[in-house]
Amino acid sequence: MRRPVSSTISTLRHGTSRACQALAWLAAVALIGSVVRADENATSTLTFVLDCSAHMSEPASDGAVAGTAKGAVTMRYDVARDALVAMLNQLAEEGNHEASVILFGHRLAWDGSDEPQLMEQTGYLEQTLGFGALAGLMPGDDVEVIRPMGPFGMAEMATVTERLNVAQPWGESPLYFALVKALDGFSGRRNSAHCGIVVLTDGRNKQWLARNRWGTDNLSKLIESSPVPIHIVSYGVAPNGSGTAETELRELVALSGGTFKTAERTDVLVAQLKTDFITSNRPTAPSSPASEQLTTATGGPAIAGAPVGTASPGVAPISTAAQRNTIQGRVMMYKNPVRGATVMLGGADVPTAQTDREGHFTMRGVAPGQYTLEIDATYKNVTYHTQQAVTVEPAPNLGPTVEVRLEQQR
Repeated sequence: MRRPVSSTISTLRHGTSRACQALAWLAAVALIGSVVRADENATSTLTFVLDCSAHMSEPASDGAVAGTAKGAVTMRYDVARDALVAMLNQLAEEGNHEASVILFGHRLAWDGSDEPQLMEQTGYLEQTLGFGALAGLMPGDDVEVIRPMGPFGMAEMATVTERLNVAQPWGESPLYFALVKALDGFSGRRNSAHCGIVVLTDGRNKQWLARNRWGTDNLSKLIESSPVPIHIVSYGVAPNGSGTAETELRELVALSGGTFKTAERTDVLVAQLKTDFITSNRPTAPSSPASEQLTTATGGPAIAGAPVGTASPGVAPISTAAQRNTIQGRVMMYKNPVRGATVMLGGADVPTAQTDREGHFTMRGVAPGQYTLEIDATYKNVTYHTQQAVTVEPAPNLGPTVEVRLEQQR
């Protein structure tokens, strides 16, 4: 059964002027240009998440798009979608970047009656994967990766555009589950220095009935183990007590090293995000050892012959913030991932990590040098303790990717 589109939504759509759309397009191009051109020799790795929940049909603020006439009404969804299309077009035209696109809340909804019935977004389903995609799906789990992570050119843009042309604000708001899907897309990959997740949303997280339920506690742990910054562009945050207060979202974003911006005016927003994206995603090239004397963390000269990152007795590893790197890895038992394994890095001043449900772990902010990974894991009631050497090079070189195979440690 197709959900009827109200006259209010129809009025909102027709109230979007071409001038507003053009300005949103230009602003978004300026934003993405600051990301992909920060280093002409680097390829960006970006995931975009678009909120398609019913709440996004609410009006955007009068100043959400620069130049909007006073009293003109535009849906939050229209502004967010137009910005997304503009950013993706920029990536596709550049042709040397990786991208993925995720939608949530766009296929199923409850009708709100005393005995709720599921309502399918017929227009979207007819034009995409069909109704078979709904098998076993609940509105609270309605997250779809419409473009998996990979090279993004004009052909990929055409496919994504077809989906966006028929999507509309519809169902629930599984924002946190969408973030989990976005983070999963970066797991086990050698991502570029310019990586990040950009979320266009009204900030609400609501799952009435869901099989994949995520809250702040388990999402925080996942974010802590990931090196990917999350940038939220909010088109109206839900009030306190709704389950996704602004403070809660800001804490999650800060934990990732990302940014949180309210889309009060698109032109102001873009100016802010230019700096935020470059700062969070662009590593600074380390200075040449020949041009400056290496110093310890306490300010004294480095011990002659000591490798960078190697700790002498009572002395912290030698490095600058720009040289610190990331270790990514996976713990496996034959072909099975090992979940909940504890990973420590001997001699490093970084927190202990735990493997996720796919066996992946990430350790950020590691000073360059040679270390020993120490892994404690339990698989089928058998406890394993193993060690593995790892070498971390200074950034902007890629950090190591390590695979620990428990079956070889018996």
